[in-house]
Amino acid sequence: MPQVLLSVIDQVSQQLACCFRKKNKSHLKLRGELGDFFVGCIFTAELSTPFVSLGRVLIQLKQQHTLLYKVNGILTVTTFLFCRILLFPFMYWSYGQQKGLSLLQVPFNIPLHCNVSNAILISPQLYWFSLLCKKAARLFDTAKAKKEG
Repeated sequence: MPQVLLSVIDQVSQQLACCFRKKNKSHLKLRGELGDFFVGCIFTAELSTPFVSLGRVLIQLKQQHTLLYKVNGILTVTTFLFCRILLFPFMYWSYGQQKGLSLLQVPFNIPLHCNVSNAILISPQLYWFSLLCKKAARLFDTAKAKKEG
C-alpha cells in the first residue's frame, strides 16, 4: 500500500513540477521554442493518471465492490477519452484554426514526422482505452446482473 501511494504522489508531483518549472528552460533550447501548445497538450494526457492509479490502489485494497471504485472507473474512462484520445483531433483542429485549414486538411499541411509521431503516440492510447472500456462494461454488467438476480 505505501508503495502505491508513493507512486501516486510521485506521479502527481512530477506533473506539477513540469507545469510550474520556470528556471530550467533547456527543453526550450532543444525545440527552439517551437510547439509549446503541443507540448502542453501532451502533458494534458497525464490528467487521467491519478484515476488509473487510484483504481489500482482500490484493487490492491480489495475495494472493487465500492461506489468509490465505480465512480473512479467512470472518471478514468472519461478523462482518458478526453485527455488521451480526443486530444489528438483537438490539436489538429486548433492548428487548422490558426492556419485557416479544415480539420481534414491539417494532416496534409504539416510535416510527415508530426503525423507519424502522433500516430505512434495515439496507438497505445487506443489500445488501453479499449481495455478500459471492456473492464468498465464488465464492472457495470456484473452490477446489473446482481440487481436483476
